[in-house]
Amino acid sequence: LYKQPGKIALITGGNRGIGLRIVKKLVECDIEVILGVRNPAEAKKVVEKYLEHSKVASGAKLHFEQLDIGSMKSVRTFAGKIQSKFDKIHILINNAGVMCVPFKLTEDGFESHMAINHYGHFLLTHLLLPQLRAAGTRDSRARIVNVSSCVNKIGEINYNDINMTKDREDPAKPMPTEFADLDDRA
Repeated sequence: LYKQPGKIALITGGNRGIGLRIVKKLVECDIEVILGVRNPAEAKKVVEKYLEHSKVASGAKLHFEQLDIGSMKSVRTFAGKIQSKFDKIHILINNAGVMCVPFKLTEDGFESHMAINHYGHFLLTHLLLPQLRAAGTRDSRARIVNVSSCVNKIGEINYNDINMTKDREDPAKPMPTEFADLDDRA
C-alpha cells in the first residue's frame, strides 16, 4: 500500500479483529479513518492503544461515531452525522459482522445475523452513495469493500424463511447470512 493523504475511509466495526488490522493499514497510508462502532469511547481506547503498540505514526486522523449496524434507526442517524461532517468518502469498508449468535429479532423485526451482516450495511452504503460519488474521479474511483467469510461452503439460504423462524436447531442455520453476498444459486 502507498501513502494516500487527503483520502477518507469509513469502516464499520474497526475496533477489533480484522477491522482493527484494516484501520492500522489505513493509518499507515495517511488515510483519515471514520470508525462506526457500538461504543465510541471504548473503541477509541482500544484502537489508540493498538496503534501505539504497533508503532504506527502518531497524529492519525481518527473519528469514532456510535453505530449499531443491526438497527436501521442507528444506521440512519450515523449516516446523517457522516453526511453533515464529510463531503466525500473515498473508501467504505463494511466490516462489522456476527456469526453463530443466538437467535434474536432486531427492533426492526429482522433476524440479527441478516440485520447486522447485510441489511444494515446495504442501507449504510445506499445512504452514503452521494459521498462516495463525490469522492470518485475518472482516474480514482471510490471503493466499497464488503468483508465476508467462507462459511458459505457449509450451509444454504432458505429463501422461504429468511428470518430463520423455523428449524433453528441445525447448527448451520445461523449461517446463511455469511454467504448471502456470495450465493450464486439464486
